[in-house]
Amino acid sequence: MKSKLIMILVFFISVSLYSAPERRLTWEPVTAAWGYNIEIRDSRNNIVIDTAVTETFFVVSHLEPGAYSFRVSTLNILKQKGESTPWIDFVIEKLYIPELKSVSNRQLLSSLSNKNIVVTGRNLKPGCRLLLRGNGKEIEITDITVDSDNEVMFSFKPDSSLKGKYDLVIINRGDAEAVLKDAFDIVEPEAAETICYAGAGYSVSIPFGIWSDYYAFSYTGVTAFFQFSGRNYGFDNNLFEVKLDAVRYSNVDSLKKSTLSYASLGTGSGYYYPVIVNSLEIFFKLMGGVVYTSVTLDENVTDKKVSSVDLYSMAGAGVRAYLSESVFADSACNWKTIFYAGEFLHEAGISLSCGISF
Repeated sequence: MKSKLIMILVFFISVSLYSAPERRLTWEPVTAAWGYNIEIRDSRNNIVIDTAVTETFFVVSHLEPGAYSFRVSTLNILKQKGESTPWIDFVIEKLYIPELKSVSNRQLLSSLSNKNIVVTGRNLKPGCRLLLRGNGKEIEITDITVDSDNEVMFSFKPDSSLKGKYDLVIINRGDAEAVLKDAFDIVEPEAAETICYAGAGYSVSIPFGIWSDYYAFSYTGVTAFFQFSGRNYGFDNNLFEVKLDAVRYSNVDSLKKSTLSYASLGTGSGYYYPVIVNSLEIFFKLMGGVVYTSVTLDENVTDKKVSSVDLYSMAGAGVRAYLSESVFADSACNWKTIFYAGEFLHEAGISLSCGISF
């Protein structure tokens, strides 16, 4: 009869150990037992707990996180031990309470793959679960990557039947959860808001090829641009852009015998990809357009100017940093070729710009 009671004891200990989130060991009472003796040893087989209890549970919240084993024996009224259970392994993990702060895009497009959605917060741990909760539904997102304690990235393709507003829920191990209310609105692509960006900045340009024999670095350059998102048209992470640049080169000779100035207007697109930190994106862009070029042979002599309208192409890359939800700064480099007077004016440029999204 004693063996049977011990088998029942082992069964209930193993079930409660893996199903209960609270940090305590529990078991079913054994008939006629005055109490129980519980022993706990650490991963080095050192006994850290050896005590008698009258309850059918033992709280282990005071133990440090780590791997342990325990066994339980019945005690009679004389506090004599009965048979013990085998040593049973268990692990105490630190419970991390997550927090949610923001998401990179509050609109998810139905029937399309919404990629690289970034969630920021605190205590976002590997093994966490991400859910959308609302409209009587709870939808688990499986394509998630935990980049750090402060950032989770996910991709999700919602069915058209899921339109509406949803809370975002994150659940760490131990069922510790955080909720960001009305985090997402799932809409049809044609109904989505178009996100626009506008900015301006300063640029430095370096001429190459034959032009470098005549002109020095240009520290006189400005740039302005307008962008809008291509998500509504199925181009995730793409921005379409209209850009205006103005640059003035001065002759390398100290007498400044000539200057070359141009203003270019171009269109193109760029791919903006969020990196490990939510506030950063790396981008690559291609552009082309028209350029108005003016060469003054002798500076300040208006009747010795030669001007033309030409074409140009440009490739660039850089980093965009979001200083707040709507303010950003771009640091970029580019290579531009102007098809001028049957020749190629090649230049490398760097720029620093600031702007807003709306």
